[in-house]
Amino acid sequence: GFNASYIQAGCGQALTATNLPQYFTSTNYPQNYPNNENCSWTIGAGVGQQVELTIITLTTESCCDYVQVFDGNNSLARLKGSASNQIYSSTSGQLRVVFFSDRSVTRAGFRASYKIESCGFNRTATVSPQYITSPDFPSNYPNNVDCEWNLLGVGGKQVELSFNGGVTETCCDYVDIFDGSNKLARLKGTFSAVSYISTTGGLRVVFHTDSSVTRSGFNASFVEAGCSQSLTATNLPQIFNSTNYPQNYPNNEN
Repeated sequence: GFNASYIQAGCGQALTATNLPQYFTSTNYPQNYPNNENCSWTIGAGVGQQVELTIITLTTESCCDYVQVFDGNNSLARLKGSASNQIYSSTSGQLRVVFFSDRSVTRAGFRASYKIESCGFNRTATVSPQYITSPDFPSNYPNNVDCEWNLLGVGGKQVELSFNGGVTETCCDYVDIFDGSNKLARLKGTFSAVSYISTTGGLRVVFHTDSSVTRSGFNASFVEAGCSQSLTATNLPQIFNSTNYPQNYPNNEN
């Protein structure tokens, strides 16, 4: 069986994420929303937990009506026109969703779900940063954790993963980064900021903890790697390549 809840949350309110998906919609959904809406939903979670938001479907007036998603004060996206299955994660333990409509032309609006972010996911990199953290960051992570994040590139695009540094138990808790079957690094103990770029169209991040001693863990961001960027050399080899390698590069690259 199952247990789930669904509400039309009116024009904005405070919501609390749980392990089960919950839902909210624009006013009157799936009928057209009213003109002159200005709604704000704040979605929180417990201490050390992060929120995962999915905009399941969205249809608004293309020019002027929109949904904007904030992680703290940082705007993650502004969606308008048509969109579906857009996923956003907090780094601050809270997301805010703002819906605005002007004084003319309305559409069906949006339907969204939210829950506490699980330990690991499969997600496609975009030009906007997305985030991963160890469970309960910046508080200490639990014992006996095994998490896996698969960060995917689309159409041969590379993925750039950037750690802001981190701390794990030196002997036994670690973060492994894979580019396909090639292990790029194992991070453990106290490590500083470092970045990795895929050659295979994706990266895999594995986090393991044993049965004793915990630390604060890590946070990191990932984006679709562009054609040209600033790189920082470390003692460990890092790799970059032409767009789409080993497939053919595009025309008109610069």
